[in-house]
Amino acid sequence: MKNNQNSGAVVRRLLRTIREFYPVMLPLTLVCIVVNAVVSSLPSIFMQNIIAIVDVESSQHLNDIIERVRRYDNILSTRTRLILKEHFGEA
Repeated sequence: MKNNQNSGAVVRRLLRTIREFYPVMLPLTLVCIVVNAVVSSLPSIFMQNIIAIVDVESSQHLNDIIERVRRYDNILSTRTRLILKEHFGEA
């Protein structure tokens, strides 16, 4: 139990020391880490939405699927449309 309290005190002391030496860089670094985490999760969320659309629809409704994918107007949607056309063929 005492070891856990000591490690917590060490971490607090370390963070306090870093904050004293780098008062601007520490918050900036933390913000960059959070932004990076959010931006890194966006492609997986996008693909999850696309997979849900494709799972619900059948290959006979490929044009409808492509139109729904176009709503996600970004680079990944273009790539996904090409993959869908290649997989299901021309409708």
